[in-house]
Order: sequence, then C-alpha cells, then structure tokens
Amino acid sequence: MEKNKTGKPALSAGKYFKYAIGEIVLVMIGILLALQVNNWNEQRKENQEIENVLLKIYSELQIGLNALGGDIFILQKGYQSTYKISESIQNNTPYDNSMILDFWFIKMDEYNLARQTGYEKLKSLGIDKLNNQKLENYLHGIYEQIYPRLSRQLEFYPNINTYFSEYYLENFIYNSDMDLEIEFKTHTDTYKFPIESYDEILDREVTYTIGYKPRDFEKLKSDPKFYQLLQESQKFRSYKLNKFKAIKKNGIEARKLIRDYLKSDSLTIENIITKAQQ
Repeated sequence: MEKNKTGKPALSAGKYFKYAIGEIVLVMIGILLALQVNNWNEQRKENQEIENVLLKIYSELQIGLNALGGDIFILQKGYQSTYKISESIQNNTPYDNSMILDFWFIKMDEYNLARQTGYEKLKSLGIDKLNNQKLENYLHGIYEQIYPRLSRQLEFYPNINTYFSEYYLENFIYNSDMDLEIEFKTHTDTYKFPIESYDEILDREVTYTIGYKPRDFEKLKSDPKFYQLLQESQKFRSYKLNKFKAIKKNGIEARKLIRDYLKSDSLTIENIITKAQQ
C-alpha cells in the first residue's frame, strides 16, 4: 500500500470518491434540513399573522354588530311609526299624544360604516391562504358586496333626517312638555322621558325630553306633500333595513366560522383580544 508524505496509508481513488460523496450528501442533508426549518418558521409566522388578522376581523365584526343592533332598532321604529301615521291619515284618526314619539322616529336615520382594517390586511396577505372557501365567501360578501352596495345607494338615497328637516321646521314644534311621560324599549334598555342628565358644557344637571308635535294635525292629514314624504322615506328605510339585516346575519356567521377556524370558543377569543389591547 502506498504511503502519503505523513507516512500514513494513502486512500485509494475509489475510497476517496466514496468519502467525498458522503461528505457532499451530509452537506446537502444539512442544507435541506436548514431550508426545511426555515420554511417551517416562515409558515409558522405566516399562520400566526393570519390568526392575528382573523382576531382583528372578529373584533371589528363584533363592534359592527353591536352598533347594528341600535341602528336596526331605530330604522324599524321609524318604519313602524311611518306606517302608523300613514294609516292615521288614511283613516282620518284624531291626534293623540302617543304620536309625539312616532313623529320623532319618523325623522330619525342611522348609518353603519364598515371597520375593515383587518380585512384589508388579510387581502394583502392573500385571502386564499385561509384555505377555507366558506369563510372566504362570507368575508368577501360582507366587505366586497354588501357594504359597497350600501355605500353606493347612500349616494342616491338622502339622509332621512335631512329629507324631513325643512318640512318639520315649518309644520312641527319640538316637544317641551315636561309633564308628559314618554317611554320606549330598545333591544337592550328601557328609556323614560323626561330624564335628568349631566351636561358637561353647562356643568350641571338638566332635564330634557324628546318628540315632535304637529302645529296643525288636521292640516297635516290633508297635505299630500307630507304623505308623499312618508311613502318615499319608507323606501329609503326599507332598503337600509334589508342591507343592515344582511350584514348582521353574515357577520354572525363569519364570526362563527372564525371561531371554528381558530378552534376557539367566543370567550377564549374575547380574552385573547382583551389581552392584546392592554
């Protein structure tokens, strides 16, 4: 056997080749493992980012749903009051004080604007990365269809409060009767007027009430302009109500799908969101 300059046996060409191949294989395995670990870390970061975005969307949907409850109530009361006063006009019903609250709700309007910071972030990450077609469809329907359509229609349908303002200035007076008790219930609370409340600007307690009284109800009943205003406003209100209810229905389902996606219940998610906000 030949010896090298160190006096040790020299490797044959075949053995050297096998040794070199073995080292190359080990290096390649090391590189592949490093790439795999890096890919795993990147995927884990991406998954965590998607989860954080879904938590943001979940929170924003809840804020919107909370507001929608009050918005839908106001619009429904306005719809009911408009129908009641329209029937009173058609049936020539005499005026009574219960109408004060109806004339109040007839003039009220509500808006609901999308909070979509989370959704826009999800789009930038790639909504398809959810790999959940049903959740993708619900989020797309809420943010790309219902809200945009509602916003576009608001450009054509006037604010109901503004729509009635000029007519009310001429034909109604604000209810200032503090002896008249007014009460109504929302989906969460009961309100009674007159009510005392602290006024920060005046820095004292003040008593106030709500409602409108017609200056001349008999004249109002025979005014075709007022009847037309009532009927037109119902169209505006009906469109909004349908869209708001669609947002509510889809928002509730989207939140359920997010809980399923994150494999968490609502309480766990709320705790995570609360801690993140602290």
